[in-house]
Amino acid sequence: MMTMIGYSQLMKDIFNVDKDSVEALLEMLAKHKPSELRMKALRMLAKAEEETISGLLKLAGENNTGGTYKTVGSFFTSLAKDNILGVEKRGQREYWRFTEKSKDLQSYLYHSE
Repeated sequence: MMTMIGYSQLMKDIFNVDKDSVEALLEMLAKHKPSELRMKALRMLAKAEEETISGLLKLAGENNTGGTYKTVGSFFTSLAKDNILGVEKRGQREYWRFTEKSKDLQSYLYHSE
C-alpha cells in the first residue's frame, strides 16, 4: 500500500527544514530581487558555512571584484538588515554566515542545487 506524504513532511524529510520557515524566508529574500549571481553566491555561502564575498565568488567561478562584488555585497547587506545573514569583521575582511533564524533556509539552499 502506497502512502501519500504531504509537502511539509517531504520538505522535513528531504531537506530537514520547516516548510513554513523556508517559505517565509524565501518571501523575504524575494524582496531583495535575487539574481542568478546573487543566489549562486548565497548557495555557496550555504555550503561554506562562513566566508568572505570575494571567497564565495571565487568558489562560484565568478569575477570577485568590481561590479560583481558590489552586487553581491549590497544583496548580502540587505539580507543582514533582515537578519537572514550575519557578518563579522576580522581585520580588513568581512565574514558572512547565515543567522540562527535562517538555518532552515541555509539547509534548503545547501540541498537544492
